[in-house]
This record gives sequence, structure tokens and C-alpha cells, in this order.
Amino acid sequence: FWLNPFVPKRRRIVQDGLPATMAVEQPGLATGVKRKADQEGDGEPASIEPSKEDGLGYGSGALYWNKRYRRDPNPFEWLKGFAECRGLIETAAKGRQDAQFLHVGCGNSLLPEDMYDAGYHNIVNIDTSDVVIHQMKARNAENRPKMQWRVGDATAMTFANCSFDVVIDKSVIDTFACGDDAPCVIGRYLQEVRRGFRPGGG
Repeated sequence: FWLNPFVPKRRRIVQDGLPATMAVEQPGLATGVKRKADQEGDGEPASIEPSKEDGLGYGSGALYWNKRYRRDPNPFEWLKGFAECRGLIETAAKGRQDAQFLHVGCGNSLLPEDMYDAGYHNIVNIDTSDVVIHQMKARNAENRPKMQWRVGDATAMTFANCSFDVVIDKSVIDTFACGDDAPCVIGRYLQEVRRGFRPGGG
């Protein structure tokens, strides 16, 4: 099961020649994602807008994200948190708290922490930013020792086939949509997601 909590309201804002909201559908996979949230409680705070001087943006890879997380290490929740997604997570895990989760593009979201505290202990979090992975690993080392944090490329993951029951994506496709060669990058990512599913998962 590929879990991507979608935003029901869609706006079309063109940035770098790409639509703000992308709908991606493949057999068994569907998601709606928006680039710039316009609803209360969604999106990113104005204090961490991309710098116009350095020319970096979401699609610039680890360089942008490392700089951002050094500047503002405080946790931030993209789209929805555990309270809003709990029902979807329970359904995706088929009621099993021992299900294996992969959280792609984890950033410093509090979602995996809340999941862990609710009994979901088999969570692997990956992100392209080594800065945020270091921050989150240190933050959770004492109270959530089974949680895993790894630096990784979502389009070329190193996990064995059929490793996970559930893959959680909160705006990773949105980030890829802002970069070069977006359709191909997103395609590689979706193939990796499919490859990682266990039989009966996605």
C-alpha cells in the first residue's frame, strides 16, 4: 500500500514550467500532490522560503535541503500529521502494528515519532539530506531506539525487493516535480516504490 495523503483542493500555479498539482496514476497507485499549499495549516512557513540569492529550490537536491535544515532545524509537518492520517495508516497496515514501514523523504516531520509512540516500531525513514537525518536520529535515539534513519536516494534505493508493507510519501513527488527531467525522475521513483513492496502490499 502506497500512502500519500492527498490535498483535496487543487490550485494550478506554474513554477519552473510545471503545474502546482500533479496527479500520478499507475495500476494500484494514485496520489494528488500540491506544490504550494494555500490552506491554513498546510505548506511551509514564510520564514524558510527558498533564498532568491542562492538560486536553490526544492528540486536542487541535498544542497538545498541541507541548507534549509541547518537554518531551521525545528520539526515541520508537510500536509497532514498522524492524527489526520491514522485511519489511513491503520488501513494500509491491515491493522498490524508490526507492519514494515518505509517513510520516504521524511525530513523533520513528527509523523514517524507519533506512529512509533502509537505502537508502530518498524519504521525506516530516508531522506536525501544527511543534515536532517543526523538531527532526527539524535532527537529520537533515546526514546525511540528501534526507529531507523538513513540517508538515501528515493529513485535508487538500496533496500532488497519486497522489504516493506507500507510506503509513506508526503510530497516527495512534489519535490521531484520541481527538478530537471521531472517525468523520468518520478517514473524511477514509482518503480522503486513498487519494487520495495511485499506481496500483498502495494
